[in-house]
Amino acid sequence: MKEIFYFLVDLVECTIKGYLLYQMVSIAGRVQKDPAFVEKRKKYLLIFQYVLCHMLVSYIPGLKALIYGGNTYLVSSKQTIAVLLLSLICSILSGCYYGSHRKNLAFYLVFTYYTIGELVRFVLYVPGNFLIQSALRLIGASVENGDVLDMERNIKFIMELEVVWNILFTVVYVLAVCWLCQKFMKSFFFEGEKISLWEFLFLMLSSAIGFCFCIFLRSILFTYREQEYIYLLDENPELQLLAPFMALLGIASIFTSIYLWNRLRREQEEKNALFLYEERLLEMEEHVQELERLYEGMRGMKHDMKNYVADIEALLGSDKKLSGDTKEALQNYLNGLCNSLEELDITYKTGNPVTDTVVNRYLRKAEKLGAVVKCDFLYPAALEIDGFDLSILLNNGLENAAEALEKCQEKPLYLEISSFAKGNMFFLEIKNSFSGTLAYDRERNIFHTTKQEKSYHGYGLKNMQKAVEKYYGKIEYRVEERFFVLTAMLQGKAK
Repeated sequence: MKEIFYFLVDLVECTIKGYLLYQMVSIAGRVQKDPAFVEKRKKYLLIFQYVLCHMLVSYIPGLKALIYGGNTYLVSSKQTIAVLLLSLICSILSGCYYGSHRKNLAFYLVFTYYTIGELVRFVLYVPGNFLIQSALRLIGASVENGDVLDMERNIKFIMELEVVWNILFTVVYVLAVCWLCQKFMKSFFFEGEKISLWEFLFLMLSSAIGFCFCIFLRSILFTYREQEYIYLLDENPELQLLAPFMALLGIASIFTSIYLWNRLRREQEEKNALFLYEERLLEMEEHVQELERLYEGMRGMKHDMKNYVADIEALLGSDKKLSGDTKEALQNYLNGLCNSLEELDITYKTGNPVTDTVVNRYLRKAEKLGAVVKCDFLYPAALEIDGFDLSILLNNGLENAAEALEKCQEKPLYLEISSFAKGNMFFLEIKNSFSGTLAYDRERNIFHTTKQEKSYHGYGLKNMQKAVEKYYGKIEYRVEERFFVLTAMLQGKAK
């Protein structure tokens, strides 16, 4: 009966801890391409492997003897290390399978979960062991003094005390782990971006130190020698304070590293936002300057129009029959006038003054480079997409396209910008000539740069990414033969 009771207690404990493990790893996000039933299967696999691993080792004699080195019972605390590492490896493999698109983050979450569980165990084990040992000494003293006459009742009382102690320790331990894991999950600031290698190593440091401390305690905690168990805590009483204190420091260091990491990420987000706002201000300034140039040109043309007309009349009236030289002079004069007017004209009209300025600036630059230019871009006024958000995409996309045209050796050069709307979805595509290769960093989600100012590389793409994420969209890049194609999809609000 007692064995069945302990089996059920262990099963409930492992199930709860397996579910906590799943919650921790779910921070890494789900593989969006997988169907829902596959995601559900991954979830249950993560929980099932945790329960199965612990229950098999605890209740299968052959497996127990294999892991414990031929013994079916513990003769040294270091034997438990193999069980712990086996469970950890299985959970890491399952966790990385569940969070397959963020394996490093899944690895860290599983490892940290085990570290928190081990540190909590030693925080509670030392004072708990002190209490149970004190109770047993009191019972032993009562027997020696003859206060307990019924030996069988005394043995029964010790057995009941053992059951109560195991249940109480398990309940407190599980509640403490649940509380800390919930705190951890609330503290972990993660918005879907992949963590870099240095961030991973920074986070892993505190967890690795805490885990190694727990392995060290497990290796020396107790041993069976000369027909009795020898406990490290009994031989070294000072460890009864030092061990739980060190375990608490380990837990604190994990949460401190999370706090510092979150703070660094938020500061980086604020820096990126500031960079984005500065870029918007520059775009507004360029827009204002472009308008001022147009208005100044228009005022100049209006002021000089009378002189232009008088000059033309003079040329026409100088000779009743225009000579060849007069005709050529008049033609050159009119050509110059037309060129001046073209400089003031907005060639590519997109339906929005902001996007007009951006598109015309870069397409004129491409034309001066000798590129064949095609523009089928129209501002989606009906979808309530901010013109400045679109200008971020256009500015960065067209700037990169212009740079690619300058470096492109193959002729003819080509630049095309197009867009179309379908329902409440808006699609933008920029296609330009391209020669060379691109190295894509999947971890940081950026392309490697050839620019001199490498410290600022990636902000343009990040700002474009943030602009499309604001509208629940995405950006894709691809190379088609000698063309580089950027495609952006945004979800607007149809009126």
